[in-house]
Formats: sequence, C-alpha cells, structure tokens
Amino acid sequence: GAFTVNVSGQTVTVTVTVAETKNFQGAETQFQVLASTSGSLQVTLPFAELTYNGGDQMLLEGAPALPDGVAIRYKVGETGTWTDYSDTDPANWKSVTGQNAGSYTVYWETTAGGDYNASSGHESVEIQKAELQGTFADGKDSVTYLLAEVPESHTIELDLSGNRNYAPSMARTYTSDNDTVAYPINNNNTITLTGQVGTAKISIWCPGDANYKDRVFTFTITVSETELEMTVVKADKEVEYDGQAHTLTVEVTEPVSAQVLYADETGAYTLTAPPAYTDVKRNADTGAVESYEIKFRITAPGYKTVEDSVTLTIQPKDITKGMFEDSIGNYTYTGKQIVPDPVVTDGTLLLVEGEDYTV
Repeated sequence: GAFTVNVSGQTVTVTVTVAETKNFQGAETQFQVLASTSGSLQVTLPFAELTYNGGDQMLLEGAPALPDGVAIRYKVGETGTWTDYSDTDPANWKSVTGQNAGSYTVYWETTAGGDYNASSGHESVEIQKAELQGTFADGKDSVTYLLAEVPESHTIELDLSGNRNYAPSMARTYTSDNDTVAYPINNNNTITLTGQVGTAKISIWCPGDANYKDRVFTFTITVSETELEMTVVKADKEVEYDGQAHTLTVEVTEPVSAQVLYADETGAYTLTAPPAYTDVKRNADTGAVESYEIKFRITAPGYKTVEDSVTLTIQPKDITKGMFEDSIGNYTYTGKQIVPDPVVTDGTLLLVEGEDYTV
C-alpha cells in the first residue's frame, strides 16, 4: 500500500501489519524511511546504442552518476529480477542485458542517502534490427558470358547462413530489370538466359524477421557478343633493403569477379598470392642490381585474358659508421698489429660478414 509522511528532514519508522486469514497467520514488520528536504532523486540511465548481434548485450554503457551515499539497483521488464544494489555489487549495471531486437524497459530503484529519499523510475531503450549479410558463390556478384557460349540458365547462390538465428517466415523473391536478357521462372534462383546481348540486374529480396531488416541483394548477368577488356591497375615498386620480405599485388577494377594468378618458380600460374622477396638481386657476372619480375595472369568469363608482369627492385642499403662504431672502441698501443672486429647492426637486425658486408 501507499502511505504519506508529513515531516521532512527526519527518519520515520513505518510499521506494516498483515491481518490473519483463513490459511495464513498474521504478521508485522517495520522499516525506516528518510523524509529528506531534497525530495526524490532523478536518475538518467546511460543507455548504449545497440544493434542485434545474436548474443546478450549490456543495455547500459556504465553506471549512472549518483550522489554520495546513494546506491541503485535495476531490473529489465516489470517482471524481471532485481540486481543487487550497487553498494554490494558496483558492476551490477553489467547485468542489465538484452538479446533480441526490440524495446526494453529498465526499472531502477535508489536507496535513501545524500539528503534524497529512496526513489524509483524506469526508462526504455531499443536494440535495433541488424542488416542481413550475404555472400554470393566465390564472392562474385556478377557473371559475364560470351554470346556464342551462353548457357540456358544461371543459378545464383546467395548464402545467408552467417546471420545468427535468422528465421524468415517468407521466401526470397527474384526479379529482373531486363527480361530480354535474363529472367527468373517460378521465383527461384535459377535464372533463364534468353541468348540476347545485354545486361540484366537480378534483384533478390530477402525478408527480414524479428531481428533482421529486409534487404535486397543485386546480381548482374551480362551477355557480350565479343570478349570485353579488363581494367587492371598495376605499378612497379622499388624499396631499400631492410631485411623484410616485400611483394606487390595487381588490382582488377573491372570485372571484380576476375581471378588473378601469379607465376611460380617454374613459370606456371599456380599462385593465388604474389611471391615475396627479401634480398637484393644482383647480376651473377657484373654484380649490378637487378629487378625481380612478378608475372601474372588474369581471367574472367567473357573477358580477354591478360598476361603481364610487374617488377620489384630492392636497392642495397648504405652501411654507415653508426652501424658499427660502438663495437670497435679505443685501443692502446702494444707494438703489435691490431685487427678490429666490428659488429654491424641495422636497428635490431644483425648483419652477417661475408654475406651482408666485407671488412
């Protein structure tokens, strides 16, 4: 029940008496209430900005600022379980959690203290729905066919399994912006190709659910009468020797679905990553610095194959006095030959005599 305290600046004792009933004995208890001059305490909860991730998330970024001597406890939802007060568990705010997308009401209660009465209140926070994430087969969102080799259909594989607990109640829908080139039949992922030249963008609408928003993915199908030219970005590279492995890569901006392979030691295109080199390359006869040639081949259906190369040059680094002077020191005349034994370092790298330098 509710009661009114008609004094201020005092602590009053409240006695609660429960009458006896048919099945229960009567009872009586007492508790104290501080009737402060400052009144109730207003608390603003520091809510976090959250998006569904499939796991429990803390709804608060931390504990709210409170006057000295005041403790607070929380519960999520009207029927939730109260945490301990913060004077017993200072990290009790971490127990205020939610998992699924939606609105959460957090109730709070504070103890009397710092000239404030015991207070209570509640605020709401939202865990936002997440964006669906999907990947096409081989990570490619497009395909190009030559007219002479165009198949009757193309199956679009879109994987949504990375979305935790995703459980749509509706099926995906497929539509084409150019039915004269390609179109879906019976709303499935097998797309019919008409054999006409052009481009069709297939929109795949994926329904959301309680935790995910709807999303439309796009897959592009192109039919070309002749092989298309690729757009390749490549550049030679020159570095100074530093004991680290160096390499360079080739970028294909069109089409993004192209496959790049690099030549191995036999010249066969078997490497998915370019070879790396550490040492300076020199001509066996003249000792002149030479470049490493990195060969590559780029292929994609409907595009002309590109075979080319880039060069990586590792220039020798100058040995300076500072690399070895601390290891020589001073000598006293003895009448005998003195042969210094320098230790040459480049930062943390220890150079090897006869390999990296000669004396």
